[in-house]
Amino acid sequence: MSKKIFNGGPAFPFADCDISNAAMRAQGMSLRDWFAGQALTMMEPDCSHIKSIAEEAYRYADAMLKAREAQL
Repeated sequence: MSKKIFNGGPAFPFADCDISNAAMRAQGMSLRDWFAGQALTMMEPDCSHIKSIAEEAYRYADAMLKAREAQL
């Protein structure tokens, strides 16, 4: 069984649209992915450790989501 990861919902949400009676909805990237991408901007590039850098970026993202949730 895979572990469900809280992703914070869509990073740039918008209201659902109804065009010609066909509901349209776009999810885009998650807030977790957005936070991880932002965390990457402060990290030193090192191609030999790219997997660990990506994992660290998601640890930052998870910490940001946890701090955000505590304030809600």
